[in-house]
Amino acid sequence: MKLYIAGPMAGIEQMNYPAFAKATAELRELGFDVLSPHEIDDRFPHRAHYNDPQEEWLWYMIQCIPMVFEVQMLVLLDGWFNSRGAQIERQIAECRNIPIYEYTSTRFRESLLIIQTLNAGKDQFEPRTGGLVQPLDL
Repeated sequence: MKLYIAGPMAGIEQMNYPAFAKATAELRELGFDVLSPHEIDDRFPHRAHYNDPQEEWLWYMIQCIPMVFEVQMLVLLDGWFNSRGAQIERQIAECRNIPIYEYTSTRFRESLLIIQTLNAGKDQFEPRTGGLVQPLDL
C-alpha cells in the first residue's frame, strides 16, 4: 500500500526532516510504499531555490499535492494541525475518502506492532486499506 506522510516543516529546525525520515524508514520497513515531502529535494537536486519563503513553500506544495493523489493512505506527523500544507493535504485525502491516521496515535502504533508481528519470518507484509486500523474522525 502506498501512503503519504504529511506534517509541519516550515519554521521547524531542519525542516522537521528527522521526524519525516524516522517515520518513512519505520513504515517502509513494515512494507509500506512511502511518499514523503522530505525526499523531494532528492528528486530535484539542481533546482533553483526562491529567496521569497512564500514562493519556496508554493513550489513544494506544487510537488506534494500530486503525491497525495497517488496514495491510498495519509499519515499525519505531530503538529500537522499547525501546518498550512499538511492541512491542505489532509483536506485532499478527506475529499478522496482515503484513510487518515495520526502517526503517534495509540491505535496506529498498536497496529504497527501487529504488522511487525505478522512480518516476523516473512519477506514483506502487504498492508491493506481498512485492515488493522480505523481512520480518525477528523
